[in-house]
Amino acid sequence: MNRPGDRVGPFELTELVASRPIANLWKAERADGSRREPRIVIIRIAHHTMDTRAMSELRREYDAVRAIDDSRVRKAHGFFAGFGALALEFVDGATLSSVLGHVRAGLWDLDTATIVDIGIELVGALRSVHERGIVHGRICAETVRLRRDGNIVLTDFAMPEDRLAVVPPELKSGHQATAATDQWLAGALLAHLVTREALLAAQPGDQADGRRDLRPWTSGVSTVDPALGRVVTRMLARDARDRYGDMGALSRELLAVLRGYADPPDRELLGRRASGRRTTAPPPLPPPTPVLAPAPARSEVRLRPPLEDARTVPPYAVAAARTQDPATEIEFPDSTSAPRPSPMAPPRPAPAPPAGPPPTPAPRPPARPPEPPALPLPGPAVPTRPLAPLPPTERPAWTPVALDLVAPELIAAVHEEEMDTPDPQDVVRPTSTAQRGAAARLIPDWLAAVALILLLGVGAWAILSRLL
Repeated sequence: MNRPGDRVGPFELTELVASRPIANLWKAERADGSRREPRIVIIRIAHHTMDTRAMSELRREYDAVRAIDDSRVRKAHGFFAGFGALALEFVDGATLSSVLGHVRAGLWDLDTATIVDIGIELVGALRSVHERGIVHGRICAETVRLRRDGNIVLTDFAMPEDRLAVVPPELKSGHQATAATDQWLAGALLAHLVTREALLAAQPGDQADGRRDLRPWTSGVSTVDPALGRVVTRMLARDARDRYGDMGALSRELLAVLRGYADPPDRELLGRRASGRRTTAPPPLPPPTPVLAPAPARSEVRLRPPLEDARTVPPYAVAAARTQDPATEIEFPDSTSAPRPSPMAPPRPAPAPPAGPPPTPAPRPPARPPEPPALPLPGPAVPTRPLAPLPPTERPAWTPVALDLVAPELIAAVHEEEMDTPDPQDVVRPTSTAQRGAAARLIPDWLAAVALILLLGVGAWAILSRLL
């Protein structure tokens, strides 16, 4: 007995899909670590590898599917004889039996045009199968799946005949299945989809005889659409020679019926519903936010703030600033007057006076009442002694630098270390008597040092002359 996690070739079983009398269907994923496709498959595993009937059915399905090259037929990816398993394509969708269950419950709609379109695709798939000399022989609502894109897929070539709800007349008479048998089964499926009821009201395992009178079911199809009823009645003829000669003629008849409908089929919508995808239209996107165009770049002359000692701006500084951009207004932070527009800029229109009576001025807030005088603190008064005034200090008189000759806005920035070094022209001259006396005492000391140096030089020269 297989369990999830068992390995079959490069695949690992993950989920049991269906349990069948001969073989079970498992969903499996590739577990060898490679990125080869397919990543997900359906594996049909026989209950016993010694069951010759199960092994022959799996081998027959593998050989039949490998010989057919059609996207409407499920592909085979490998046959593992040692495991008694067949790896098949994983079809993301649902069977037509599941679709009918939702339609009967009133959850989905299935119009006649879509049913005829499904029949045309099914007949096309059977035509590709018959061209390879292969007969399916087990077409029903369980063996036809609907992808999420709306395309049909023909599956289960090895399904036992005892799972058919209605057995075709030739099989009931003991004859082998032929291409006409597939046509009869396709007609029974179309009648099932139109009337929402299985042919002869049979269920899988009942084995209803297809040789019985089928006129109650064909008349139900004719009530819905007379043209489609005529096609289905011929497909369900008891004698195989009374049916359509080939699938090509049947396909043309169904196509003529489809052209008679006003509304087009919608298999894609049905496929999205069958695969659990969203079927409603997504909500509309909000209107795009309008993007405002950026304002044109306005060049401005950014000048350095004036120094404290400068109160006026030289005319040549204004002229030099205007030559950079004639259409730019020059603003001076320290100026109390309004900026003057450039002569190159267009004149600005005067603002229009407001219409109507002049606005009434807002009432002024009431004046703040004066604060009451401070009250004396309770307790005895503490005598205080007045502080003696500080002696006056003499400050050196610095000679101010003439800054009115250079535009303050055009003066280059100076580092702090350069500002700490005074200019020789700005050295303070001693002005007091004490300072003049200290300067006079420095002169004899300087002369004595010079005389001592000269004396030492003469003595050294005499000593060297004697030695040499």
